[in-house]
Order: sequence, then C-alpha cells, then structure tokens
Amino acid sequence: DAIVYTIMDLEQYMGRSIDIVLGPSFDYVVENLGGWLPNKLHRYCTVEMKLRPLFRHWSKTCDAPVEMHIGFRANEQRRAKTMNERLNDDGLLEFKDIVGQHPSGRNKWATTAWQKPVFPLIRDGIFKDTIEQFWRDKPVRFAALNNCVGCFHRNPVLLRQMFDEHPHKMEWFAKQERGRTKGFWADTKYDIIKHHRSQLSLDLSEWEGDCDSGHCGL
Repeated sequence: DAIVYTIMDLEQYMGRSIDIVLGPSFDYVVENLGGWLPNKLHRYCTVEMKLRPLFRHWSKTCDAPVEMHIGFRANEQRRAKTMNERLNDDGLLEFKDIVGQHPSGRNKWATTAWQKPVFPLIRDGIFKDTIEQFWRDKPVRFAALNNCVGCFHRNPVLLRQMFDEHPHKMEWFAKQERGRTKGFWADTKYDIIKHHRSQLSLDLSEWEGDCDSGHCGL
C-alpha cells in the first residue's frame, strides 16, 4: 500500500523513526466483531481498527493523557467541533476498553481519559492546496486518496473507480457482502457497482468527499 511507502519516506526525510500501530486484520474484525461489513447503521471499523489499537498502544507506553495533533484542515472545522463536543470536563477525550475480567469470567470494562486533541492546520489556516504545495518538491510519496478503498461513505462512482485501481481489494468487499445478509445500502451492492460503466475522466487527485478527506467517524 502507498501509505507504507509514505511512512518509510517520512522516516528518511525527518530522520526519525515512526512506530506503526496495528490492530487485528479486517477479516478478523468483520468475522468476530462486526458480523457484516461496516455500514451507516453499524460503523465499527474506526473504533476497532484505528482507535482501539492506538489506545492500547498508548496504555502500554504512556502514564498520562497526551496531546494529539489531528490533521483536520481549515475547511474541516465542523469535524473539529464534533470532536470537541465529546471532551470531558477536563478537556480530554475518553475511551472505553477491557481492563480485566470479573471472577465470573466476563470482561471488565473501564472508561479512560487519554488524549487532548489539537488542530494545528485549522489554527494556522492551512488548506489542501497549501499542503500539496509544501510537499511538491519533497522526496515523500503519497497516495492520490487515503483511507479504506471500499468505505461505505464513498460515492458509488468513486467505488467503481476503485475496482479499476484496486481490483483485488474491492473483490474482497464484494465477496464479504455476498456471504452476508446485510449490505451497506439496500439497493446498491458492490457487485452491482462493479458492473457500472467506468467513469474514464475521473481524476482522483481532485476528488474531495467526506470519506476521502478522512471522514470515518473520528
């Protein structure tokens, strides 16, 4: 995946190592934690594949809440507002996770305050064009789009493009949906999207949608 090259390039450019935090695979999450593909009514992928692994990494390596820089751009103040609305009275985000087991064997859960989000790009008025200009002459590779290629937030036109860009990954989504009873849209399935007419003029670098700007429930 392009993001792996991005991380390696950033390590070389900055002269610093980057820890990669991994959670369980998508296959495991769908089979054991979701039961079907993430959808608008049951969106668990962000929590299980992003936040929970990151929280558990924090709990093993930190002894106090941390300041976390969130890359929302200046035009994404709505997202920052939504995140700030979830802060506790101390101005921190909380996360609920397993902390042990009861004598009965059932999991014991606790809610822990762990991060203070800050938004440096919003603070400094930085938009997408400024970011692209900054990295234009730097030796760091970036994908045209990030995030999950088959995300249910994505427009069907873009999902059809993903079948051309990432056929093996998109076939995984279609296969998952074939074997389960609940898709993310009642009338629009991955197999249907797969056979849509391709939009040959679609320029991924110009695409700007909720999912493609990182809108995945954070």
